[in-house]
Amino acid sequence: MVNIFIIPFIYGFIGTSLFIAIPLRIIDLGVSNPFILGLAGSVFSIFYAPLCIIQSFLSNRINKRTAILSVSIIYPFIILGFLLFNNVPTIIVLCGLMGIVLSMFWPTYQSHITIKLDPAQTTHNLQGFSIGWSSAGVIGCFVSGLIISCINIKMLFILNLIMSFIGAYLVARHIHNKLTDPIIGCIIQNKQNKNNPPQSKFFLILAWIGVFAAFFSMGIIVWLFPKFAIDAGMSPLIIGSLRAVLGIFQVVIFFILRSNHRWQYSFSHLLSSELILISGLIILIFSCNVIWYTLAFALLGITVGFLYSSSLFYSSQARSEKMEKTGFHEAIVWSGVLLGTLMGGITAKIFSASGAYFTCIIFMIICIIIQFAIRFRYKTQGVL
Repeated sequence: MVNIFIIPFIYGFIGTSLFIAIPLRIIDLGVSNPFILGLAGSVFSIFYAPLCIIQSFLSNRINKRTAILSVSIIYPFIILGFLLFNNVPTIIVLCGLMGIVLSMFWPTYQSHITIKLDPAQTTHNLQGFSIGWSSAGVIGCFVSGLIISCINIKMLFILNLIMSFIGAYLVARHIHNKLTDPIIGCIIQNKQNKNNPPQSKFFLILAWIGVFAAFFSMGIIVWLFPKFAIDAGMSPLIIGSLRAVLGIFQVVIFFILRSNHRWQYSFSHLLSSELILISGLIILIFSCNVIWYTLAFALLGITVGFLYSSSLFYSSQARSEKMEKTGFHEAIVWSGVLLGTLMGGITAKIFSASGAYFTCIIFMIICIIIQFAIRFRYKTQGVL
């Protein structure tokens, strides 16, 4: 319970709160340029994504307990930096440090909760893990919006600091060495992978493309939507509540996927979720009403939850003796955030918020076309 749910819950709460608080803190310091807001999120991803890939290649040489414990000790000092420093360049540097530290946490954690497990057990643990961090996202959004509205942003950073100390205590007490046997785990998992359907590689590629496109949109939602919403006259409480709606529907999808496995190795399920994302973005373009925004965020939550689960599942099933794939999964997710944040900031500065959302739609359509091309190729090869 502690390893699968509570620890991911705590660090998911901290991450969600910080990704709400940091853009608003930068705005409070007098910055209104969407490009600068996008830069803060981009710096995090610039460090996070490549280091996740490096972590995958070095997974057999990394002691998972040491890596996770080290992160839990360093993380509070980074949060303290956000609390103490009041200039934008330092905050951007801290975003980069956060990316470096968390690149050692999330891929490693996803790996150690699936080692030596069959596909059914892997799905059960990964969905429990996802329910943990995503339900924390829901609560984190509500709490963040409430604290910022009723007190101030600094109080939110203080809460995150306290949560990080609790997380460090739980990690030190509950992450045991028996969870850090990568070589044996990888060999066993590799034997299991021989029994996987022949289209496993095909669905791994499709899921990576889909999750990259989905988190391209999330880069704009996380780092730029607060700016768009404030310009439209929304309060921090409403901003946090909308982000919470996205998280609620993520949690719902994780529960559904945990008990129903028919989505695995299904192209139609993958495509349907991507079309749902496009629908949500269209609503964001043509509506300024909070009710319609709520529907849009619900649709985004459904897509992000499904594609994240698909990518993580296929990545965990594709581990080999030489490397883990969960690091690639995390790298792809945050590379999407990076590119989306950069392009969203540029298009929003040149055009408007609608221009940023329209860019997401075009990007998603391009990815769907690529997926159909890959599907056609695999069909001609007789794999499907």
